[in-house]
Amino acid sequence: GGGDDDESAVLTAEVLYALGALHIVQAGGDLRKLEAAEALIERCMTIREATLGMRHPEYATAANRLGSLYVELDRFADAEECFGWALKVREERLGATHSRTLQTVKHMLHAAELQEKWGEALAMCTRGLEILRGHPPPAAASARTRAAHAAAIAAMLLRTASVQRQAGEGATAAASLREALGLLPAG
Repeated sequence: GGGDDDESAVLTAEVLYALGALHIVQAGGDLRKLEAAEALIERCMTIREATLGMRHPEYATAANRLGSLYVELDRFADAEECFGWALKVREERLGATHSRTLQTVKHMLHAAELQEKWGEALAMCTRGLEILRGHPPPAAASARTRAAHAAAIAAMLLRTASVQRQAGEGATAAASLREALGLLPAG
């Protein structure tokens, strides 16, 4: 029946996605492999759109991957479109503080940094910090989990300081670095 066809299509999309991701990993800058990956991920997205809809988190995952591929190909406008859609869907369906939402924000930050769009990069740093700070580990979490979360915030602060420095905001960068240092164990 129709359910079996949908299940088969969803599985086909998963395989295409995995194959596209593998092509990206193995490409080593080979444009043909990157273009093959693009075609596979686009086919995956077409199937996911037809079976799951464009507002499904798995569609957003494929859009995010395609955006990363476009960054690698220096197709930043295409990347921004993919990331923008992925972010919108992830915020709506998974929540503003979900780890996959943060993943998309980090991809958008990377694209902005490569283009030296420091204002956009700073906005993504702020957004990343909001997500991390807005989703602390539960009070009963282990010391290791709390330390890992603090380290994730410190890493985002380090990246923020780098962007602030590039944007000519040295004093603000120093404050971000001091804050990061305060989150890490003395060593």
